[in-house]
Amino acid sequence: MKAYFIIFVALLIAFCVKMKNIWLILSLFCVFQTLSSQNKTIIDSLQDELSTAIDTTRIIILNSIANQYIERNPDSAIKYLKISLTNAELINYKNGIARAYGLMGNCYSITGDYDISDNYYNKSIGLYENLGNKSKTAHYQIRKAYLYIVQNNYIDAFLILNKVKEIADKKTEANANYSIAYIYHEIENLEEALKHIQLSLKYYEKTGNIKLIANCNNFLGSIYYHLNKNDVALKYYNNSLELLKDTDLDKDYAFVIGNIGLIKDRKKKYKEAITMYQMAARILIMTADKFPLANIYNNLASTYYSLNNYTKSEEYFQKAKNIYSALNDERSVALCLLGLANLQKESNPEQALTYYLESAELAEKYQYLSFQKEVYHDLADFFETQQDYKNSLDYHKKYLLVKDSILNIEKEKSINNLTISYEVEKKDKQIHFLKSENELRQKTIEGQRQKFVLLIIILIIIIVFAVVLAYLLISKNKVLKRLVKKDKEVIHAEEKLGKNIKKINDLKAVHNEVEKDIAAHILKLMEEDKVFIQNDLSVSMFAAYCNTNPKYISQTINNVFGQQFNSFINEYRIKYACRLLMQEKYKNYTLSAISEEVGFNSISTFISSFKKNTGVTPSYYIKNMNK
Repeated sequence: MKAYFIIFVALLIAFCVKMKNIWLILSLFCVFQTLSSQNKTIIDSLQDELSTAIDTTRIIILNSIANQYIERNPDSAIKYLKISLTNAELINYKNGIARAYGLMGNCYSITGDYDISDNYYNKSIGLYENLGNKSKTAHYQIRKAYLYIVQNNYIDAFLILNKVKEIADKKTEANANYSIAYIYHEIENLEEALKHIQLSLKYYEKTGNIKLIANCNNFLGSIYYHLNKNDVALKYYNNSLELLKDTDLDKDYAFVIGNIGLIKDRKKKYKEAITMYQMAARILIMTADKFPLANIYNNLASTYYSLNNYTKSEEYFQKAKNIYSALNDERSVALCLLGLANLQKESNPEQALTYYLESAELAEKYQYLSFQKEVYHDLADFFETQQDYKNSLDYHKKYLLVKDSILNIEKEKSINNLTISYEVEKKDKQIHFLKSENELRQKTIEGQRQKFVLLIIILIIIIVFAVVLAYLLISKNKVLKRLVKKDKEVIHAEEKLGKNIKKINDLKAVHNEVEKDIAAHILKLMEEDKVFIQNDLSVSMFAAYCNTNPKYISQTINNVFGQQFNSFINEYRIKYACRLLMQEKYKNYTLSAISEEVGFNSISTFISSFKKNTGVTPSYYIKNMNK
C-alpha cells in the first residue's frame, strides 16, 4: 500500500507543477523529524537483521531496506537493490528478483529516468506474470501507467489502467480509478475526474484507509480549486486535514496545508501564504529533492513581489535560480531571470536588460511559447520606457506572432483533448461492459459446473468462439466492402467535377498567397497534367515544373495538404489506379502492369500504398468492385 501512496504523492506533485508552478506544501517541521527518525529506526533494525540473514531472508531484508530509502535517497536504494539482485540471481529466487526489479522501477521513476524505470517495470511484470501473482502484476502495471501519465501519454496509460481493472481486486481497482481521475483532470474532463476519484473514495471509506481517504479529499479539493470553487475546495481540504491530524504522514498533511496556501494566494492573503511557504521551505531543506524547494522559493519570490517587498523577492528569485541551475533546469531558470529583470528594470536598467535577454534566449531555445510571449511583452515595454522605439516595436511584433501561435496551439489542444476524452470514455464504457459481461459469464459457468460435465462446457465455449469469430469475419468483410463502395463513390464524384474535392478545399483554406499560388500550380500539374504517372518523379523535378525550389514544394505540400511529398504523389497514383480498374480496357491487366501504368516502380510499394489509401488490398478491391 505504501507504493500506491507514493504514486498518489507523485501525481499530486505533477498536478501542482501545472498549477502556476505552485507546489502543494509539505508538513510541519516537527512531524517531518518524527517520520525521519522512525525511518532511521526501521533501517537500523533491518540492518541488524541483515548481519545474520542468509538465502531468501537476506534478499527480502535487502529489498525492505531499499524500500525505506526510495523516497528520500533513491541512490542508496539502488545500491541495496543491486546487491539484492546479485544474491537473488545466484540462488534463482524469482520472487526476490521480481520485487527488486519493481523497486528499481520506483527509484528511477522518482529520479525522472523514465525509460530505465519502464524497463525495470516490464521485467518485474513479466516475472510476476510467470509466477502467477496477479496482485503484484497489477501493482506494477499501475506504476507503469504512472510513467505514461507524467509523460502526457494518457491513452496508453488509460489502456493499462483499464486492463488492470479487468483482472484486479477491489483495492487495486480503486487505485487504478485514482490514476484515471488524474488523466481525466489533465485532459480537462473534470466531470469524469470527479466521478472516478469518488469511486476510489467510496472504496477507501469502506476499508477505513485514512491516508488514502485523505488523499482523495485533497484531490477533490484540487479539482474544485481548478473550477474556482474556493469554498468547496476548502471544505475538502479541511476534511483531509481532519483525517490526518492524528497521523505521522507529514507529506500528506503538508500537501493539504499547501493547497490551502494556494487559496490564500488567490484571495490575496499574501502574509498567510508566505507562512505556509516558509514552513515548506524548512522541511524541504532537509530532503535530498531540491526541485520542490526551488519551486517554493519561486512562489515566495512572487508573493513578496505582490507585497512590494522587492528585496525579499530578489533574494528568493536568486535562491530558486541557483537551485534550478544546479539541476540544469534551464526553463525554470528563465522564469527566475524574468522575475529578476522586472525587479531591476527601474533601479538598474542595464542589469535588467541582461536578465531579459538571457530569459528570452532560454525561452526561444526550448520553444516555451507561453513564456516567450511574456518575455517579449515585457521587453517591448522595457524598451519603450527606455525610448528605444525600434527595439520596442521589434519585440512587440514578436509578441504578437507568438500570441497567434499560442492561440492556434490552444485550439489544436482543445480538439486533441476532446478526441482523447472521447477515446478514453469510449474505452471506459467498453471495459465496464466487458467486465459486467465477464462477471455474468463467471456466474453462468459456476452454475453450469453443478449441472453439466466438463466436456459440455468445453463444447459450448468452442461454439461461442466459432460464432464470434464468424461474426467478426462477416463484419470485417462488410466494412471492407463499404470501404470499396465509398472509394468508388468518391472517385465518380471527382470524375464528374473534374477535380479532387478535398485538395480544393485544402487550397481554399490557405491564407498565405505565396503558398496558395504554389499549391494551385501543384494541383494543376496533378489534376490536369497527371505528372504523377512518371515513375521517376522527384521533388526536384516537381520543383522544376513549378519554377521554384524543392524546399518550397515539400513545405507547401506539408502545410496546405498535410502530407509528405511521397504520400501526396502516391495518393494521386492510387486514385488513378482505382479509375483504371473500373475501365473495361484495364480489367485484364495484372497488378504489376497497373502499378507501372500509374507511376510505381515497385509492386510491393503499390500494394502497401493502395491499402493505406483505400483500406483494402488491390485484389480485394478488384474482387468487390462491381458488387
